[in-house]
Amino acid sequence: MNFKKSFIAVAVGLFAMSGSAAYAQNSPGMETFPVSFDLSALPDCSGFNIALNAIEASNRSLVTLKRPSETSCTLSGDMFRGKNGIYNLYCYSRTQQYILPVSLDATTGPVALSIVDGVLISNLKDPSNLALGKCDELFSHISMTLADGVDKMPVDEMKSLIGRYATVADSIASLPGLPAGISQYIRIWGYTATYDAVNLSVHLRKRTGLEVPFSAANFLPDPAMVLDTPLAACFSSVPSIVASSLKGNTIEEKMATLYSFYDDEAIRSRVTNSMLDSFLNNFDYKNNFDDGVARLTALTERYSLPATWVDNFKARKVTIPGTPFPEAVVLVDRNGNKVDFSSFKGKYVFVDLWASWCGPCVGEVPHMQKLEKEFEGSDDVTFVSISVDKSEDAWLKKMDQLNMHGNQLRDSSGDLCTLLNVKGIPHFLLYDRDGNLLVYKTTRPSHKDTLPMLKSLK
Repeated sequence: MNFKKSFIAVAVGLFAMSGSAAYAQNSPGMETFPVSFDLSALPDCSGFNIALNAIEASNRSLVTLKRPSETSCTLSGDMFRGKNGIYNLYCYSRTQQYILPVSLDATTGPVALSIVDGVLISNLKDPSNLALGKCDELFSHISMTLADGVDKMPVDEMKSLIGRYATVADSIASLPGLPAGISQYIRIWGYTATYDAVNLSVHLRKRTGLEVPFSAANFLPDPAMVLDTPLAACFSSVPSIVASSLKGNTIEEKMATLYSFYDDEAIRSRVTNSMLDSFLNNFDYKNNFDDGVARLTALTERYSLPATWVDNFKARKVTIPGTPFPEAVVLVDRNGNKVDFSSFKGKYVFVDLWASWCGPCVGEVPHMQKLEKEFEGSDDVTFVSISVDKSEDAWLKKMDQLNMHGNQLRDSSGDLCTLLNVKGIPHFLLYDRDGNLLVYKTTRPSHKDTLPMLKSLK
């Protein structure tokens, strides 16, 4: 296992990255300003791209810069002006990715970028960028040191290294003349970096049978003291940090704690969304559906939350055995013809949810074909493969490559996994002769129990 690759990819990258992985363009009419970057100091500079996004609690944008020619090492474009002047700079190629927070409120001329000891460096020399760059450099080196030895490092040494994130952040954030917004960003960055480093160390050491006998709480103050601010809502790990610290065993108790100890609306919103997503994804719909509707309705009314939370919950009733296949889903065959799932009534239906890009899904195809052959001409069981590919071409190409036959359909509506609360593929379901769900998550075709189970159906 490559500990260094795992640690650096997650620890270094995510510490600097804020918000989610998907960004939406800001609305037209927002103020923009020109930006330009010189990559001539990078090896094979024409293979690198530059993207920027404003660090905001909401309404973020990702802007990819353009180069005047394929071989040019200068990229430029217009960037939306953020409220605090801090932007995440993504410099990436097909094999490498670097992320650096920069302040661009008053930048003139191309910003020169270079890579030194595996860290992206800019030539910006104002106090804000010197502070952000130094913080990124030191955090990266801490992460690299942890990555090199986290699987065998003495506990005291590991604890000392993780503790340096907060020490570095406090030291740099306290530099005289630094804008308040930059100082606050660096302190939050150090806080989340510490939290993420502890969690990742726990994960990586566990794989070799080692423990981490401390938690992030050994290094950090209560989250409400640092993270109750719109700027903290820009960091991807903050919702889980806050949610895990809230007192209470139920979502009702945790929500009450959140609204009692946190005043910032952006933090409240992101943490609430995170907890409600978890509630929907892990709820026991089979045994407590009506209770769940009542609880969620009460929460949305108490905290003035969108009614769509209750609507989404109710839509997942289709995960309960005895419910029919979701009517809203549009299934099409390889010729583009719509296929009604009810057309399979009269037989038990073994459903395979898969995608062309999913390796484990593809690995099950030969086993699925063996099952189909076992029941060829059967009046008891039929098999239906439903692709969740967004690309029709990718689906058709993969089917031809694998010589897939029989009932091959695609979810053209793109809603099936959401409606069925499917968290990962491949996912296999079993419907009865009346078209109602019998088993929500059955064994894979390759499993030794699958064939005997199907043969026992009458």
